[in-house]
Amino acid sequence: MGALLVGAIVVSLDTARATGVDPEGLRKRAWLGAGLMLAQGAIAVHRLDAVTALCVALAVRDAVLRRPLGCGIWAGLATATKFVPVLMFPALFAADVRFWRDARTLARFASGFVVTLAAGLAPMFAFSTHALSDVFAYHAARGLNCESTFGFLLGVWRLATGARVFV
Repeated sequence: MGALLVGAIVVSLDTARATGVDPEGLRKRAWLGAGLMLAQGAIAVHRLDAVTALCVALAVRDAVLRRPLGCGIWAGLATATKFVPVLMFPALFAADVRFWRDARTLARFASGFVVTLAAGLAPMFAFSTHALSDVFAYHAARGLNCESTFGFLLGVWRLATGARVFV
């Protein structure tokens, strides 16, 4: 998992270089990435987050390089590992609105996203017809905490409305 995080840092630095960041800025980003990886310690290498981080970095790289199919493929894989990468889509699209407005561009992104998301989630559904509802129930039961974005959103919804959702 550590190698995947290093890969995510390398891809992120390469993406920053492609956007025109100066060498000093790249050096600072490299040290920041290394420091953040060290600060996370064991959590950085014993969880699925490293796979997600690499896939997100590759999706952002392909968005910057205007490769909608590749961006969709990597975003689909990232979302198959954790649902929270879906939250990056508005920022990706807003960063280059003119590019993403084209229907063919969006179709290429969507096709890559849907195919890889389906391929990534297929094994989960092959073993349980209740897989998705079980995922939602698990996160709903976690409540307000930093480890579950979905649980956090449901917790805020419950506090704001008093509604019981999923559990």
